[in-house]
Amino acid sequence: MKKIYFPILPLLFFQISFSQAFITIGTNGGAGTYASSMNMYGPFTTNTTVSWNRHAYIYPASLLTGMSANSTIDSLFFPRVSLSGLYGMLSGMVNCKIYLKNTVATDFGAASLDWSTESASSTLVYDDDPTDSIGSFGGFKSFILSTPFSYTGSNLEVLVEYTQSAPATGEVVWGIDVATDIPDYIVNSAKYISGTSGSPSNLLTGSSQIHPAFAIFYTSSNPIDAGISQIVEPSVVSCYSAPQNFSVVIRNAGNTAIAAGAAAVTLTISGANSFMSTLTNSSSIPPGNTALVAFIGINVNNPGVNDVNASVALAGDAISNNDMDATQTITAETITTFPAVEDVEGALPVFNYASTVVTGLAWFTQTGDYTNADQTTPLSPHGGSTFFLFDSYDYPVGTISRLYSNCLTLKSGGTNNVEFYMSHDDLQFSTYLDSMYLSVSTDKGVTWTRLKGFQRYDATFTTPDWKMESVDLSAYAGQTIQIGFEGVSDFGNAFGLDDITIISASVTPVTLLTFNAKRNGSVNSISWSTSQELNSQYFAVERSSDGIHFSQIGRVAAAGNSSTQRTYQFSDPSPFKGVNYYRLMIVDVDNSVKYSLVRNVKNLGLLNFVLYPNPVKDKLMIDIDVERTGKGEITITDINGRDVYRTQLSLQQGVNTIPIDVIRLVKGTYFMKMQTSDDNFIRKFSKQ
Repeated sequence: MKKIYFPILPLLFFQISFSQAFITIGTNGGAGTYASSMNMYGPFTTNTTVSWNRHAYIYPASLLTGMSANSTIDSLFFPRVSLSGLYGMLSGMVNCKIYLKNTVATDFGAASLDWSTESASSTLVYDDDPTDSIGSFGGFKSFILSTPFSYTGSNLEVLVEYTQSAPATGEVVWGIDVATDIPDYIVNSAKYISGTSGSPSNLLTGSSQIHPAFAIFYTSSNPIDAGISQIVEPSVVSCYSAPQNFSVVIRNAGNTAIAAGAAAVTLTISGANSFMSTLTNSSSIPPGNTALVAFIGINVNNPGVNDVNASVALAGDAISNNDMDATQTITAETITTFPAVEDVEGALPVFNYASTVVTGLAWFTQTGDYTNADQTTPLSPHGGSTFFLFDSYDYPVGTISRLYSNCLTLKSGGTNNVEFYMSHDDLQFSTYLDSMYLSVSTDKGVTWTRLKGFQRYDATFTTPDWKMESVDLSAYAGQTIQIGFEGVSDFGNAFGLDDITIISASVTPVTLLTFNAKRNGSVNSISWSTSQELNSQYFAVERSSDGIHFSQIGRVAAAGNSSTQRTYQFSDPSPFKGVNYYRLMIVDVDNSVKYSLVRNVKNLGLLNFVLYPNPVKDKLMIDIDVERTGKGEITITDINGRDVYRTQLSLQQGVNTIPIDVIRLVKGTYFMKMQTSDDNFIRKFSKQ
């Protein structure tokens, strides 16, 4: 049975947008500094082993100064975070109760806290199932109070009771603050208890200085109050070549109408681009209503991160905590140097953005092997330690997410294509047609055109493994485009994407028919052929251990001028252990340079396999040279294909010498097969 949990790329940015005054409690804009994998500090202990919990906190008035006395608290927002990049969901019967209380107490004391007594003196403001509010993604989660609470300006006591009949499916954790971040959190100002069965205990025996971070939304008692509700920025990340529009939404949070032109809104952009301007509201804003202030034609063409800040000023407005808002936008780079390689290791120089098309964002970066409950054989990175993963194993049918690139200005004519590795498998989900489409945008990410689709399921892949794919981009020669990989979930199995290479080269004097690299014992053999050469000087063979940084390992003279097919060979006698990447640098007589596609060879497993003497009378000796410790199997078959001998081996790294007694074999010709998890070799020998 499938386990449901939701991964997410760290490219997403969560921003509170709400049309009320609010204050944030704790660090990082109310999102907290820490998260606990134990999840014991609340506000809800929603991990897979706990069925109920109760928490009590006192927040000192010193942290609530932005909220004036006699304000009405309407809702609370708690920040949901992630430790692993995965987001689970609540399941079963879930209930949450929240109580609020004005108090002069600063802590609960050293003794256990009596829940019945404390809750009886507090106001129950929330009593509901929060599953829909918590959802399957990160960010601030709203708890709209059924009973608005009147804040008097004192310390604020918050009690939370949470029960669940079934464990959460995956990770559900929350942002918290500790006393080192917030010195106002004192000893015994937080109490808690949790259990795995039965009903919630009455006595809260746990004590700490750790508090959940959160935001309080309230209605001010001030008659004059203008606040920033939202900054509306360009909807897609791209390399802008034309001015963009930004807007600021302001809200009348007071109880008196804001006259036209009375609220002055200032928008400031810094970072990669600079801008500052002040505009006013064009019409009157009744209490509780919003107005859009549009800033038109802003130049944000410089690539990089833009820090966007908005503020509003209104005469007589004494509430300042809702007067400002901030966000970030990104102007994409434009790549003009090729090949452009995305190996998903560290910084993402080419494919750094992801967006939801339908339902949710299912792309994320996977470090190390990937497995799930139904796929116990791991999918390892194609190269390096990290790859992109589209999680169609956990996301529902119809989920579509797009992983997309910076801008790419392709060369006119010549070669333009993209090459990448996609994983496939032959698991039980053969009827689940999870797929991936390569798409292209020519209008800065506004619209996308699918060029080619690829299915995850492949009956030839008995274990998850990688296959190289290529898509021709010649129709877009000379244009600036963005490339997207659209993952489409049919709720089958996850698949990977790794080692993406974009080739763009002008017309070359050499027409390359083939370029291949393969392992040949302890060496790697590189071969290529041309159908035409014009003023070619030489081919330089370049090698890399990471697919990014190449160095020359040899040269082969070119034909100069030829209109017939030519074949070339080169051997790498000392390849790296691991994955070796190869490409050709094609050099013309005027020293102009073009590059081939990148090929790779995995140098792991069996290096060489030698048997002697041959012919043999009674004892056959085998030297097996392997690059890593592992298992192996030797099978001997006769000329008719019948197995006459089979044995299992434990191989150590380096040369292993194995004796085999063949005295009982009849005279004739035999074949010996050496099989490891990475390779297999076949050798012929004669028995005298």
